[in-house]
Amino acid sequence: MWPGIFVKERVTIHAPADVLFDVWRDADNLPSVMPFVEWIDRFGDRRSHWAVQGPAGSLVEWDAEITTEVPDELIAWRSVPGAVVANAGSVLFQPVGLYSTRLTLVLQFAPADGRVGAAMALAFGRSPDTEIRGALMSHKQMMESTGRQSPISEVWMAANR
Repeated sequence: MWPGIFVKERVTIHAPADVLFDVWRDADNLPSVMPFVEWIDRFGDRRSHWAVQGPAGSLVEWDAEITTEVPDELIAWRSVPGAVVANAGSVLFQPVGLYSTRLTLVLQFAPADGRVGAAMALAFGRSPDTEIRGALMSHKQMMESTGRQSPISEVWMAANR
C-alpha cells in the first residue's frame, strides 16, 4: 500500500458523464470544484503546476502530469518526481441511468518529510476525507443547479440545450 494519506469518495450527480468529464478535464474549473486548490497553470495538454492552500495561509505547490485518460470515463494523474508532496489520484465517471453519473475520486499523497505531511493534513482542516466529501457535495449542488450561473453550470446548461 502507498504510504501517506488515502482518500476515496463517491457522489452521484444528476449530469451526464461527458459533461462532468469536460468540467474535470479543464484545469481552469478545478479551483471551483475543489476550493482548497488556489490555482493551476497548464503546460501543454498533460502537465500542470498546482498550488493548494497550506497551513497558516501558505501555498504548497508541485507539478503533475495526467497519466491515463479515457474520454468521458477516467482521468488519472500523479506528481512528477521531486515534488514536495508526492501525490496521485483519479476521477472515474460511471453513468447511472440516462442523465446521472457516479463520480469516484481517489487521492493519495505522501509528503517528502513528516513536517510537510502534518502540515498538509492540517491544511484540509478537519480531515482530508471530510473536506473532499464537502467539496464533492458542493460540486454536485453546483452541477445540478440550473438557475445558478457559473462557468461550470453554463457547461451543463449548454449541453442540455
